Amino acid sequence: MNARHKELTRGSRLAKNVVWNLLSVAVPFLVAIITIPILIDAIGKERFGLLAISWMFVGYFSLFDFGLGRALTVLVAKYLGESREQEIPSLVWTALTLMSILGVVGFVVILWLSPWLVDEVLKVPPELVGETRRAFYLLSASIPLVIITVGLRGVIGAYQRFDLLTAVRIPMGILTFVGPVAVLPFSVSLYPIVAVLLAGRFLATLVHLLLLFRILLEIKQHYMLDSRQIRPLLGFGGWMTISNMIVPMMVSMDRFVIGAVLSVTAVAFYTTPAERQGRLKAEAVSPR
Repeated sequence: MNARHKELTRGSRLAKNVVWNLLSVAVPFLVAIITIPILIDAIGKERFGLLAISWMFVGYFSLFDFGLGRALTVLVAKYLGESREQEIPSLVWTALTLMSILGVVGFVVILWLSPWLVDEVLKVPPELVGETRRAFYLLSASIPLVIITVGLRGVIGAYQRFDLLTAVRIPMGILTFVGPVAVLPFSVSLYPIVAVLLAGRFLATLVHLLLLFRILLEIKQHYMLDSRQIRPLLGFGGWMTISNMIVPMMVSMDRFVIGAVLSVTAVAFYTTPAERQGRLKAEAVSPR
């Protein structure tokens, strides 16, 4: 067992990682408790219901990576354990290239489906149809950013730098709730609110990329693809795709169903208590 492997498998490091993960969930949750009532008051129940669906969509977009993010984490960790560090840069570039292509495909699909989702599926009040459609167009643009960030987080996680991930995740989680509030003095329209969320996603992707360059210095030297890495990436990722689709659906898809069957106003009444219960349950079952 080499020195790096011993360092990555120490019990104290595992304990710290658990603490960092708990912090990354707890802090944005506390901010959400404060900001959600302000948002509902300012933009109304209908717009907030649509915003809750937008939050759900952004989180669910990661399914378009077809499990490559998890596959990248497993393979990088495996290569580290087997002292095959020289193969990691080509693995990472190959995976990120595949994920970028999938992100563009996801962008095109959601862009094409947006009018149908707004006009036919969701019960959007007629006066909000225009701004909701524009907001969904913006949401579709975030898909490549979400997918690439999943891959970047996967590599950083494989190196067990959860301190760095938490240092990004907390402010980004806060921005998800504070950003829309910051827009309120200028507009209560859904379109600029979603634009702020999109800007936050772009910033998160950029910061994760810079962190990757800091951890894996070799990756900055030159872009490289290795066709031999595609098969193990897709092989493992295929198994993860089912989990990536089902888990977010079970956790968040209820908001979309409520918006489609009842109304987006009902989503506003449902989201806050559901979010609180979900977060508290997640913390209760997390290992201490």
